[in-house]
Amino acid sequence: MKAKEFNECLNKIRNGDKSKLEVIYDNYFKLMLFCAFNIVKNREDAEEIVANFFVYILEDVQAISYIEKPTPWVCRIIKNKAIDFVRKDVRKVALTNYYEFSQDLLTYDSQTDLIITLLEALEKLNEIEKEIFELHYLVGYKYSEIAEMLSRPVGTIKWYVSQIKIKLKHLKEYK
Repeated sequence: MKAKEFNECLNKIRNGDKSKLEVIYDNYFKLMLFCAFNIVKNREDAEEIVANFFVYILEDVQAISYIEKPTPWVCRIIKNKAIDFVRKDVRKVALTNYYEFSQDLLTYDSQTDLIITLLEALEKLNEIEKEIFELHYLVGYKYSEIAEMLSRPVGTIKWYVSQIKIKLKHLKEYK
């Protein structure tokens, strides 16, 4: 689909002609599904992300300006929505794992100091470090997987992990 045709569809959607969503769907569905699936690795989740793309179009069509290159734009929106989806899912898994981990520790009175120390240590981490800590240590993702999810170089993720280790090095006494 050329830029002119794509933008005409957006203009008609702005003016209330929702049938033009079908034109965008027909032209981009397979590509969007492919882009989303490459990140979430699950067809149902990928289809949900594609559906959310169309909700985004309907809700924010007034704010969308002229799109010069529709295909890369669509792919970027889908990629961002898929990454957000994965992050939410990872956070949910990480929080569940963390809760289970802390509940196990709470059953041992002798471990109370460890829990307090761990919580205090985690407060020393900034938001990106906490996210990388959760992804790497609680969920078990590899550096390359985290780098892809966060759209950062692998070297940057390794650097963050080294900073996390420095900030949490006093926990070695609890090994």
